[in-house]
Amino acid sequence: MTRPARIAIAIFLTLAAMPCMGFFFIGFMHSWELNSPMQRLPWQVTYGFLELVSLVILIFAWRYALRPERMAGICMKCGFSLRDNTTGVCPECGISN
Repeated sequence: MTRPARIAIAIFLTLAAMPCMGFFFIGFMHSWELNSPMQRLPWQVTYGFLELVSLVILIFAWRYALRPERMAGICMKCGFSLRDNTTGVCPECGISN
């Protein structure tokens, strides 16, 4: 998958998850309307879990979208040209490609 396609997917996920962000605070305020603290706790845990899940999805989507692409003939670590290299090991940094 190309980088622009990955970024488009990450943007779509961000726009889809934006309404979910802030659920913990809304749920916390909503839970104070309930009478007992034991009724509040499940709401607070549920909203906190939704907030955490949406944040983790967004972090992984953007990390995937912005990761560097592997270019043929160039070392991923130092950028050294490996065009005529037959060993598969970068002579500059020693990383095998």
